[in-house]
Amino acid sequence: MQFIDKGNTEEIAEYIEKNFPDGVENTTTQEILETIGIKCEKDDNGLLIISHYNAELNKYFSLEDVGINENKLFKTIKEIKGNADFDNSHVTSLGNLQTIGGDADFRNSQVISLGNLETIGGDADFNHSQITSLGNLKRIRGYADFEGSKVTSLGNLQTI
Repeated sequence: MQFIDKGNTEEIAEYIEKNFPDGVENTTTQEILETIGIKCEKDDNGLLIISHYNAELNKYFSLEDVGINENKLFKTIKEIKGNADFDNSHVTSLGNLQTIGGDADFRNSQVISLGNLETIGGDADFNHSQITSLGNLKRIRGYADFEGSKVTSLGNLQTI
């Protein structure tokens, strides 16, 4: 579905009804992610390993716009195999996430805490992000852009 008007509540309601017939609040994280085209598998502890992440359903709507709580999602995600785009995301903490296999884009995001994140396998863009400390992050395997960022502490970072 291609939304035309971000303020059109009928289109939002139709999208939710079509894709989440039991309601967003009664849908598992895996079901939500798979509905929006993100492949999922579970590790031995029941945490999710996902193919990629993007908080926008399309150029008009984000996950939050259709009632999906991104902070709740990230309590059950351990790894993102590919790229993670948090641009215009509403998640504030990456929770249990330990690895991003590809690039990580934090531009214009609400992410404050990287949570348990230890590795970014590609480039990391912190430009105009809310992040002040890299916390548990140990490795960025590509380049890192801190221009215009609020980062004041490299935390446990060992390698870029």
